[in-house]
Amino acid sequence: YEGAWLYIPRRCQVRRELIEQNLVRVFQETEEDVREEKAILGNTPSNSAAVSGFRGKRHAKQKHLKDTKEAYRQQFEKGKTGILMKFLEKPRKRDKKIGPRKTEEAEKQSRYEELACRICDILDTETDAEKRGPDGELSVQEIFVLFERGKDADPLIKEFRDFLQAHPEYNNMENLWVALTDTYEIDMSHFTEAVERLVTKFRGVKKVEAVSVLEEAAGEENWTMSRKTSSSSPEEHITPAQKAQHIFADLDAASLSGKVSFIELHPTSGGSFSDASKSMIQRRVPLIMMKEVYCRAPIRKSEKHSVKFVLDGQYEESEEWAELREALDPDWRVDPGNEFLEVTMEEQHWETWKRVIIDSQMNAAQLWIRFYHGEYEQHPKISGTYMRSGYGVQRWANGQIYDGDWKNHVYHGRGTLWLNKDHYESRKGGPLYEGAWERGFRHGQGTMRYEQDLHDRRGSNALSRGNNTGIKKTYEGQFQNGLFHGQGVLKVQKSQAQQLLGRNHNNHNNLQQRPGFVPLPNLDPSFVVQYEGSFESDWATTDDLIRKDDPVFASRNLPMVYPPPKNPRAPEERQMDYNLHELTKYQ
Repeated sequence: YEGAWLYIPRRCQVRRELIEQNLVRVFQETEEDVREEKAILGNTPSNSAAVSGFRGKRHAKQKHLKDTKEAYRQQFEKGKTGILMKFLEKPRKRDKKIGPRKTEEAEKQSRYEELACRICDILDTETDAEKRGPDGELSVQEIFVLFERGKDADPLIKEFRDFLQAHPEYNNMENLWVALTDTYEIDMSHFTEAVERLVTKFRGVKKVEAVSVLEEAAGEENWTMSRKTSSSSPEEHITPAQKAQHIFADLDAASLSGKVSFIELHPTSGGSFSDASKSMIQRRVPLIMMKEVYCRAPIRKSEKHSVKFVLDGQYEESEEWAELREALDPDWRVDPGNEFLEVTMEEQHWETWKRVIIDSQMNAAQLWIRFYHGEYEQHPKISGTYMRSGYGVQRWANGQIYDGDWKNHVYHGRGTLWLNKDHYESRKGGPLYEGAWERGFRHGQGTMRYEQDLHDRRGSNALSRGNNTGIKKTYEGQFQNGLFHGQGVLKVQKSQAQQLLGRNHNNHNNLQQRPGFVPLPNLDPSFVVQYEGSFESDWATTDDLIRKDDPVFASRNLPMVYPPPKNPRAPEERQMDYNLHELTKYQ
């Protein structure tokens, strides 16, 4: 591929700025590599992490990092690395235009930039056959002067030539040209003109070889018949120029920039001949992992038609997605909440994708469970049915939002239940419940916040709404099957405790003289500011209390049948949802 890249853009002119930038990179990498090899062979400390990372990006494309390092060791043993460092560290007269630098790294950068500029100045003037002066561009022929030994060469060019001859990687024209122009892009006209000649020559060689083999195997008469039969091959009807254009289109398929660089010419799978067939590596990512897929039409002329695949957040760490992204970009790292892949394409293909996306409703968020976003699993016995399982967020029709763990489609594990979207996003006021869940019920340690109705029960039933006020309470402690059960603290939010007076509240001295006397409260128990201690409650008792106090409720609901938790032999298990106010006022 390096040889092909030396031939294809042979009539192109490359900007000097690009050549200079890449020359500086060559100098920097060479110095780092030599120092690293010295450190390895001499067991001295070095910044090997930075070196390996810097070189790894470039050599990942060329697949010969190990060979290059081995070549460095051989050159080091032969003593040629001294020539490399001598060229890089040799003091030279500075350009007066470049001011002093403050740091050593900046000084070194400036020295390499000035050295690259002086080399390009010489190549851009002395290699011009017509002596027209520098034109700000360099060609293959001008760079090739570095490998021609002449008597009248500039002293700096002679030194640079010795540097290249001692270099384990850039001691030939092909590798040096690639290092200086790997990002340079050639247009279709230049590519077609060069590759057309190669295709013509290649077809001629193939035809001669085929004639020779068939003549030896079957004789002249059979060869004539075979030639007539094989003339109907599709390749015979494609001209070399058309074949070159097809190759160009294949190489440019990734970027659709209308130009091709060495990076696109070189297969990502490797630089050997056998790697060519592996250049299109398949990476399969199931569409189920996509949150949404939609088409993007170009707004400006410079933009392309594209299709954007937005990944569901739960699959950001999946093996399939990681393999695909790392194949496209070796330096890829997960961007939480912003993982996507955008593919550009021709307009006719884009129209096809657009119809498929709209017909399949891929442009909407993929919801396997209504208003649910999170992990799920397929029902073990009902094909095509999915259950919430793992972590997920469920938005209910009444506005409440649950954020936490699931199992068998119900709350199970740690989770929080929020009143509405505003509270969930702003985190103001705290959730309705935060803590442990089991089989859809609050069970274990948790904190519950609720508003309890107050009313005058005398002469009215439990559903009376007369003279109601609301008191905000918080319970922090143990739960069992959704009810307060065990040690806990129940308190009124934002309240201050006051002394409760006894019957003879005017005689405070008498109260103080009777140790152990517990005064009778003059307030309704609902006004107790805080209680800390043990709670006991169960669904059966709660159900009985509600039925005795509320005939309307008893007439509309069947008696509850609920077995103790973790009892697999229970004949019936039915989860019932009550109004929060109806339950908490009887705690």
